[in-house]
Amino acid sequence: TRPMTKPETPATPTITVVSLDDLTYGELEIVENICGVIPTGRPEDGQVKMMLALGYVAGLRTNPDLTLDEVRAMPVGSIVFESADDDTGKGDA
Repeated sequence: TRPMTKPETPATPTITVVSLDDLTYGELEIVENICGVIPTGRPEDGQVKMMLALGYVAGLRTNPDLTLDEVRAMPVGSIVFESADDDTGKGDA
């Protein structure tokens, strides 16, 4: 008889959004097409489309086959921003 073991849960992927200054104009255009505006800083709470767009663009850098629907299916908290001591929030101060 085999002992009962809990099946391993696959790790939830995360996408890290880098400094907005590091985005290309093409990436900004993708964000604008999804949201209707371009980002000026970190998204405020509740700006789901902006989080989705920035996560999608950042994810494309490591997975060119990533789809918007795959990003939509990710758990909340899977899209993270670089730490506060980086350049991501330039202009927010």
